[in-house]
Amino acid sequence: MSVTVEASRRDEDASPERIAFVRSEIMEQVEDFGSYGRWDRLWGLGHRVAGALLGGATTILIGFKSIIGGDHPSLSAAALVTSALVTVLATWEAFFDSRWLWVLYIKYRDDLRLLLKRFDYATAGGRKLSSAELDIYYNDYLQILKDAYGEWREKRGHEARSIVKEEVVSK
Repeated sequence: MSVTVEASRRDEDASPERIAFVRSEIMEQVEDFGSYGRWDRLWGLGHRVAGALLGGATTILIGFKSIIGGDHPSLSAAALVTSALVTVLATWEAFFDSRWLWVLYIKYRDDLRLLLKRFDYATAGGRKLSSAELDIYYNDYLQILKDAYGEWREKRGHEARSIVKEEVVSK
């Protein structure tokens, strides 16, 4: 799939509306990728902290049971629940891989920021862009999005292929 756009008249100046459109598209994606990155960073941190706290709570509950002795099914049940929650959190994190998503979103947010800086420099001081120049910026923008979504699909596709392969081998 091609991600290039061509202007009908390459030698004429791009309209202010088209220039504003390209800038707003880039800005919107910078904000979205930054927001997604922050969200995934918080999720990843939350999973790790919660897993550590639940793991520690499990150890403390088992320790209390051995210290106080006797039969205390509520302590055993609580330790079982906290250890099960650690497994659930670990599985959730392994599936969604918040750290990888965080790095992915921030990497492409930074690429978009650099593109925006180049774009702003090119249009600074009221300088007019030709349609051809604007097309170059817009095509760079589309390529960054294509690369980001392609990387995401590649990782998820690789994981899906691995799961299918494991299921076929196990049968």
